[in-house]
Amino acid sequence: MATMPFSGKAQEQEPDQTELSDTDKQQLQHALHRGQALYNYDRAAWLATDAMLEAIKDPAGEGLRGWIVEEEETSWRVTFYKGEGGGYAGVFEGIFDGQKLTSSGRVPSDRAPFDAKQTALVKARDAVKDVELQRCSSQPFNLVIMPTGKADGGLFVYYLVPQSKADAVHLGGHYRFEVRDGEQVDMRKFTNSCIELGGAEVEEETKPAALMISHILDRVPTEIHVFSTFALRTPIYVSTTQNKGLWAAEVSDGQARLRRVK
Repeated sequence: MATMPFSGKAQEQEPDQTELSDTDKQQLQHALHRGQALYNYDRAAWLATDAMLEAIKDPAGEGLRGWIVEEEETSWRVTFYKGEGGGYAGVFEGIFDGQKLTSSGRVPSDRAPFDAKQTALVKARDAVKDVELQRCSSQPFNLVIMPTGKADGGLFVYYLVPQSKADAVHLGGHYRFEVRDGEQVDMRKFTNSCIELGGAEVEEETKPAALMISHILDRVPTEIHVFSTFALRTPIYVSTTQNKGLWAAEVSDGQARLRRVK
């Protein structure tokens, strides 16, 4: 997925919150933080996968089943693992600092098997793998699994439609599952249909300064709108039809921002 450099965590935003309910304000902050988290988790996995494929020519032959991403204090650790049932062990890992991989290589043979927290990330992937979904692309979904931040210790599993080209992004076809104790407890879609934004073949100097999309399912933008600004490298204006609001999802000084226009 084509992305732009990003160098930090999500920052608190204070858009014009006139006439917004407490729920709307909370959803804005969730959209911002989850959108930036999606970017970091997705980019970390992408770069680590490239490094893994250079080092391991036959991942299936070595028994690799997938990967997990763990957010650390200032970085994201991607671990490719093998195993099944209740036992998993790391084979290869990469460390992403928000801009690039700072290190990558095989996991030492004396490293302990996955602990309960790491195993829960694997189980969350397995909990939703057989769900039937509307497809907006022939390409496999990109998966992002991360903590919900709730006290119950649940996890979000995002199914993201990959970009078909660098200057276009799918706004439709993405899903978010919530998994608790290895079981799916919630699921949402972000649009009712397949929507692709951008992709017009124009010269660099005539590219639009921003793109616009209508959104009918929420009163405020979602994490998908925030995440997509990184992929497009272009602001996205979101018209929320429920309250006739207009919002700008954009990147300023390497940080995602949500700004209410009206």
